[in-house]
Amino acid sequence: MKQKIELPSSAEFRKTIEHMVKRYGIVDCVYRESIKEFNQIKLSQLEEIHKDRILRAFLLNWGQMGRWLGFNGVDKIFIKLKNVDFATRVEKLRSLKLQLINLTEYRKEIISIFNELSQTEFETKLKKVKRVGPTSTSKVLHLCCPDLFVMWDAKIREGYSKYEGNGKQYFEFLCIMQYYLHELSDIIKQLTKEYGLKPTRLLDMYNWVKFSKNR
Repeated sequence: MKQKIELPSSAEFRKTIEHMVKRYGIVDCVYRESIKEFNQIKLSQLEEIHKDRILRAFLLNWGQMGRWLGFNGVDKIFIKLKNVDFATRVEKLRSLKLQLINLTEYRKEIISIFNELSQTEFETKLKKVKRVGPTSTSKVLHLCCPDLFVMWDAKIREGYSKYEGNGKQYFEFLCIMQYYLHELSDIIKQLTKEYGLKPTRLLDMYNWVKFSKNR
């Protein structure tokens, strides 16, 4: 059965974004600077300083993934991003905008990249083997391609009935987000201009509030 999509009204969407900006605007400085600096660098040219100053700050401090990833998880993600094959594939997506592309054309590659990064294993300090996982993966891909990928934490996955958290379901989620961008294009353009936030970040803020119960 096809999932029913509950589209918010323009007024509801605006109210949600205004609330988030008022409450978390200062904290978002880390987000803004990380996105800006990271997208001036080719993935194949990443250096240790970028891992420490940008990747760690974005994932552990702003993204609050410290308990899951720790330093070892970030190290593995950094190595993966610098991998020539993986970096080349992601690099091809960095200029794409979610609201403008035919997603179907990129379905196979998006699913493949998501699954490959999500399943990357690392060892914790307690010698427990973990995988990067879907939440961290969506944050990393958003950092790499902020105009294309929308972040996707556990509450948001649950809200959109994407319980498995794999690449196929992430692609389905992106299709829903693209629908939002098209149907709410006027208000999203207004908010983008007012707050200097990318459409994909506005969607993430809306989703975070909508499914924020019991956070």
